[in-house]
Amino acid sequence: MRRIRHIIALGAVGAIAAFALPAPALAAAPPVVGQATNDREDPTRIRVSTTADADVASVTAHLVSYSTQEVVASTSDFALASGTARDGDWVSTPLRLSAIGTFRIDVEVTDVDGNHTRRDLAGSFGYFVTTSFDQLSLNRSTVTYQNRTVTVRGRMLGTWPGSTTARPVGAGLPVQLSSYCCQFATAYTRADGTFVGTIGFDDTVGPVSVSYQYDNDHPGYAGTEQIYDLPVTVTPAPTRFTLALDRSRVDLGETVTATGTLTRNYGDGYVPLADAPVVAGWCESTSMCRFLGVLATTDAEGRYTLTVAPSSTGYLQLSHSGSDQDVFLGDALKTSRWVTVLQTSHFATFAAGRNAAGPVWIEGDLDFDGGLHPGSIPIELQFKPLGATTWQTVTTVEADSSGVFRATLDQLSAGHWRARYPGETDIFKAATSTAVRVD
Repeated sequence: MRRIRHIIALGAVGAIAAFALPAPALAAAPPVVGQATNDREDPTRIRVSTTADADVASVTAHLVSYSTQEVVASTSDFALASGTARDGDWVSTPLRLSAIGTFRIDVEVTDVDGNHTRRDLAGSFGYFVTTSFDQLSLNRSTVTYQNRTVTVRGRMLGTWPGSTTARPVGAGLPVQLSSYCCQFATAYTRADGTFVGTIGFDDTVGPVSVSYQYDNDHPGYAGTEQIYDLPVTVTPAPTRFTLALDRSRVDLGETVTATGTLTRNYGDGYVPLADAPVVAGWCESTSMCRFLGVLATTDAEGRYTLTVAPSSTGYLQLSHSGSDQDVFLGDALKTSRWVTVLQTSHFATFAAGRNAAGPVWIEGDLDFDGGLHPGSIPIELQFKPLGATTWQTVTTVEADSSGVFRATLDQLSAGHWRARYPGETDIFKAATSTAVRVD
């Protein structure tokens, strides 16, 4: 039993001694490489994010060609830009590469304990030439139906990474030309960066746009940040109306018929313009025209006929928007001679009789049909004795603003009475009432 107790005691002592020894330290995990890319503030620098249990001691980046898999540049010149040595972003010094384009970034990181990590394809690094244009010009800033193309000239420039000076790019870069809207053409740069291209216009005319768009055949050249617009306008081909009216004087409510032709000239003489809408308006002055709408469409010979019922003295104005039919056509405008429109009136009522004392009483009401009233409304009261053939004006009275008039006259003989409004020259037409017999 002692021996057992002794062994147990020794075992217990050994266990106590073993418990008292210090435990070996746990090894730090290797660093972790995060995203690698161009630095936002200076795209010629590489920015790498890292995390580690121990402080990061060194960062190395290798730029590798995607096409050849060859290393084009390596740098270990990094400084901590933000965060801490255990969780931060590291930024390299500016790089100066002989090649341009997009490269794979492989990253190696070592911490202070000697732990090492390598991550291939941690990101991509773009080393691009910024492109722009100068010396842009057109051989003409206006186009016509017969000359509807323009020639664009210019020079494409590039600003290489790390430089602030733009210089001409080399030969073979495609320059995109587009017209408003929508023709496209491509011009190619020469060795000195200049280019020449031609582009045309069809249904619309507007600015010619010049730009460079990223091209897979020319990696390393970024697309232009802006589109360069060169203004282009149209010198329209002339269009013209002929216009004839069937009358120049009508009463209110009567119509006027206009006939004529619409022709255009693209440079080979005037020819009929078919299927063209003719817009009409009635004008009392150059600043007061009433729109009547599209009243006719030309036939195959460019002829038209339209009818209007004018409400006031004025003239007919015809127009055609040529550009609505063809961007290379001009607008046509034609005005007629003046047309006099006489405002009409009628006697709504007229009555006459003799009162017991002998004088004749007369009353009536004159209405104006078009709503226009003269400032003064004279009414001639006329008498024709029985058996006579001619009317005599006995007196003239003034109707009120509503056209109402009254009168009492000393007239002993029997006969017929009527009222007459004499009108105003070229404005109001004369009107006569029915005749009433008074014995």
